[in-house]
Amino acid sequence: MTRLTESQLKHMVEHKYSVGGQSTFERWVLSPACNWLVRLLPTWLAPNLITFVGGAFVLLPGILFISATPTASQQDEVSSCFMATVGVCQLLYQVLDCLDGKQARRTGSSSPLGEYLDHGIDAFAAIVLPLVGSAVMCLGEVPHLQALIMFGALTLFYLAHWHNSLAGTIHVNQWVDVEEARTSFASFLLIASVYPTGRGIFSAVLPLPF
Repeated sequence: MTRLTESQLKHMVEHKYSVGGQSTFERWVLSPACNWLVRLLPTWLAPNLITFVGGAFVLLPGILFISATPTASQQDEVSSCFMATVGVCQLLYQVLDCLDGKQARRTGSSSPLGEYLDHGIDAFAAIVLPLVGSAVMCLGEVPHLQALIMFGALTLFYLAHWHNSLAGTIHVNQWVDVEEARTSFASFLLIASVYPTGRGIFSAVLPLPF
């Protein structure tokens, strides 16, 4: 069995989480909303529990959605209610992913373990969410594009954390970053859930004037 060395354990204990900047949506919407919500939480509520609940909101519905759409095409029948539920769960995950850190700082219980747990769940979400997004947009009919989206999402996630290991901070684009991507993803699900032909909205041919 592989064990962590003393130097690796020391590095984990001494590690400090650092993020450089906030994106537009996080700065003006998500963070202010969570600053208000965190004051409603009891101080005994563990930040890691918030992380676990948020992970359940994104992973369980996501895996069920992938199971219900094995071909990621319009051949798979998915109810509008199911798509709306997955979209709402994604938004809840986004809020809880922001709340756990604020609760940790509020209660003075921030720890390297909490960060590793948070980013561990994010790593699983980085696999599940692109697969769900591909199924929503019926990209199984365009497998090369589906593979490109998966490769791009995982590469961006890996590079962000590689940069963190080298520079000691995660750089956030001030205009568009992961929070905007998450919100767009949830919007895709909610739009598809109310559109008359469901996921067919992403296969519709737009009339162009040229």
